[in-house]
Amino acid sequence: MNYRISFILFFICLFNLQAVPVKLSSFKYWKSVTLKEVPTESLDTIYGVVSIDEELSIHSGANDVRLVLKDQMVPYRRRNVEKTETDKTGSVSPKIIFDERNEYSQKIVLELPTPPKNTQYVSLELDSDKPYDLDINLSMGMNPKEFTVTETKRVVKYKNAENQLNTVIQLDQPGKYKYIQLDFVVGKYNFRFPAVNYIPTKSQKNRTVQVDVNSLKTYNNNDLGKKVYLIPNQEMKPFTEIEIDFQEDVFEREVEISYFSIENKAYEYISSYPIKRLKGEKDKISIPLQREIRSKWKLEIKNGDSDPLTLTSLELKVPQQELIFEITREMIENPNDLRVYYGNPYAYDPIFDLSGLEEYRLEGRKAQKLSLAKQETNSEFAYSMMEPPVSTTILRVLFILGLGLLVFPVYKVFLLFSENNNKEKLEG
Repeated sequence: MNYRISFILFFICLFNLQAVPVKLSSFKYWKSVTLKEVPTESLDTIYGVVSIDEELSIHSGANDVRLVLKDQMVPYRRRNVEKTETDKTGSVSPKIIFDERNEYSQKIVLELPTPPKNTQYVSLELDSDKPYDLDINLSMGMNPKEFTVTETKRVVKYKNAENQLNTVIQLDQPGKYKYIQLDFVVGKYNFRFPAVNYIPTKSQKNRTVQVDVNSLKTYNNNDLGKKVYLIPNQEMKPFTEIEIDFQEDVFEREVEISYFSIENKAYEYISSYPIKRLKGEKDKISIPLQREIRSKWKLEIKNGDSDPLTLTSLELKVPQQELIFEITREMIENPNDLRVYYGNPYAYDPIFDLSGLEEYRLEGRKAQKLSLAKQETNSEFAYSMMEPPVSTTILRVLFILGLGLLVFPVYKVFLLFSENNNKEKLEG
């Protein structure tokens, strides 16, 4: 009976340990947020933006950043920072280089001028002296024989409509295209294409994190002809691209990348990428990922029957990010109490109601760029017994003790049986 009670108490402890929330004392560092003066009457339209600087990025991961006001977490949205090299916007006139129709369909090919540097085409304007309502298939690319992007758009213009402006076809995938092909059902449309519009090209701002390749665990999978590198990513750094380099001068291989799914407790395949280096080339090999990774992961190099490649360099491209949040009256009244806490690789990913911080709601709204003070060490830092990694260790110890409490009675019965058996043999 006593053993059963002990076993029940073990599971009660297990439940309680997992139910306690994370405390701010579990974070190693903090930074003060410098809040500017904000007119009280404008509070409903002003948002704060805090850039995650290099110091904060080095000591934090994807899940352990907390924006705090008087020990209360402030909801925020974390987004990647994009950069543009120019502010040029405008339009150019495309040229019709092919126009063919048959009984059922019509095909038009447009040649586009080269857009200004650091810009990309974003929309195409068309018009006709006749009304129209039809679907148009768009094919775009740099070579009219090999289009790389296809989209389908519906265009409409009715007779005697109030708005007789040109129809603007927004491209789902803006780019530096040289040719656009339009396919549609034949009709008496007499389409004209007054302009194709361009905007600045946006690119992701990244910070480079160097991985020590000599410290990585690696093994050869001889059955599949692979060399496998295991990358721990202990600080849960989010990254969207890697750069790798090898000792060998000439090679052609294929690499596979998988990430560890915390939900499924297993590695999940992302994709495979061909890599190649010709004689005389020295550049590192850049591999953009099809999804963001923020856990441990593995890099598999398919060597086949060739000698394994020697990895000499591995770099992660970590997106520069910023926190955006609503500036409240309480923040204005307590400007010295707004802080960012971070530095706990075991922290959970916070879940907020972000309905008021969606991107389309922020367009045209006022936002203040706020700065961070120097990094401070949290004097109250200590892992709680109710949180990892201490709670994990306690759970393991309790599990072993609970298992021992169950096994010990069986062991005693076994000893008693063994003694009786030996006694019977001696008496016989």
